[in-house]
Amino acid sequence: MKRVLISFVAAGALLGQLGAAEIYKDGDKSFGVFGTARAIVGYGWNFNSEAAKNNGTRSYLRTEQNDILYGIQGNSRIGINFTVGKLFGAALLGASENTFRDGSSNTGGFRQLYAGYDFGDAGKLLAGKNELITSMGGFSSDIFDTDSGLNGFGGQSTSTRRFQVAYSVAGLTVSISENEFGSGASYKSWQKQIPRISLGYEYKDSSIRAKVAASYAHKNATAANSGHRDMVLVTAGVRPVFGDQYLSVLLTYGLNAVQVGEAKIATAGLARGFGTGVTDRLDITAMNGTTSISADINTYAAMLEYGVNLADDLAFKVGAGYQYASAWLGGGYAKLHSYSAFVQLPYKVGGGFSIIPQVGYLGTTNKETSPGIKSYDNTGSVLAEVQFNLSF
Repeated sequence: MKRVLISFVAAGALLGQLGAAEIYKDGDKSFGVFGTARAIVGYGWNFNSEAAKNNGTRSYLRTEQNDILYGIQGNSRIGINFTVGKLFGAALLGASENTFRDGSSNTGGFRQLYAGYDFGDAGKLLAGKNELITSMGGFSSDIFDTDSGLNGFGGQSTSTRRFQVAYSVAGLTVSISENEFGSGASYKSWQKQIPRISLGYEYKDSSIRAKVAASYAHKNATAANSGHRDMVLVTAGVRPVFGDQYLSVLLTYGLNAVQVGEAKIATAGLARGFGTGVTDRLDITAMNGTTSISADINTYAAMLEYGVNLADDLAFKVGAGYQYASAWLGGGYAKLHSYSAFVQLPYKVGGGFSIIPQVGYLGTTNKETSPGIKSYDNTGSVLAEVQFNLSF
């Protein structure tokens, strides 16, 4: 038997991803501890403008807000992983996580809780709670909204976790997972849905990372919603590396993906960055006050990011995104345009500790039309934040 001293993965710390600390190894048996603590301090300014014309009568309202932002981000976590021969598994606790989809929000819970078996060249089989193949970690460096990766503003979530059974081989993964597809603010009609099916392929080496993934779910008609609903999510990203530089491109389409937490129709607010802000499954409601979804919701998103290493311990990153969403809401037609842009300067202090300042803008405009009524909402936030990231 031999014991291995804890060692940190410096590259993972610089990218704000998990490092690893292997504390025990004996032949084909190993045990490790891993995690990340993320604190934010910053300042934000938010505005919201609303204009409407109701049968010839005009109205206008504008509000502004600014405040200091600080706190521990909800995606801070700590966990263990193990291997025993061909068996492997992990348990990861998050600062703000529902272990189960109907659990209490904003409390600690398991982000990961799974076990699996490694068949070697024949692939791996995993069962439990883990990242879905549609999670697009590694393509966005955004820190504003925990794991969102600018979801709702052009990006796609960097971490979507569900209980699942997944099989992967040679970069290809297929999974059957829990499904919370529903109608309006209610999404717990478990018995009226098929399990969610996901398929994806990922390739990565030192010069490029590429991934494409898709997910499908279906919900039968209910008394609350007389129509059947399908959910489709398709996302694809590529991240080539050119020496000390990289370029990341991400494209995503969603059909009713907002109703399973994979896509967001978001309004920007000062609560962003702490996992409990304005984004939700049907964040359209923040703009129009209704959860009556009478037709499909379509989202089209694109994100671009560029980064360069300025020194061994300092990098520069700039990114931007755009999303268009359309839906019928309570008899009215809504068209939402969301925008984002940010600049980031991550600095690796050492020992798994990084300081990541970021300045950016998030905004959404919403145009709604119904018989005799037209409305226009415009909301946005300018945020300047610094993340203190300790990963091991």
